[in-house]
Amino acid sequence: MGWVVGKIGEEKVVWHNGGVPNFYSYMAILPDSKYGMVLLVNALNMFKLNQLDNIALCIVRLLLRGEICTFHLMLLNNNSLWQPGRVGSL
Repeated sequence: MGWVVGKIGEEKVVWHNGGVPNFYSYMAILPDSKYGMVLLVNALNMFKLNQLDNIALCIVRLLLRGEICTFHLMLLNNNSLWQPGRVGSL
């Protein structure tokens, strides 16, 4: 079903994202912490996919660590927290 399994620190994260014109979705399951989150956006044409992925990862980090991301700076710089083979660069 296209689920990606990775880690943020030592925490296991199972996630999947996707989009169709004008819509984006992201779901993450954090089995060790017993958290889960879903992000639904109806503005994919206003953002690039990696920008929405950054917002989703920031929400996951907030759940796990209480960290507040400065994703507005990442959006302006068009940077991505995502790296191949990893959930995020933490």
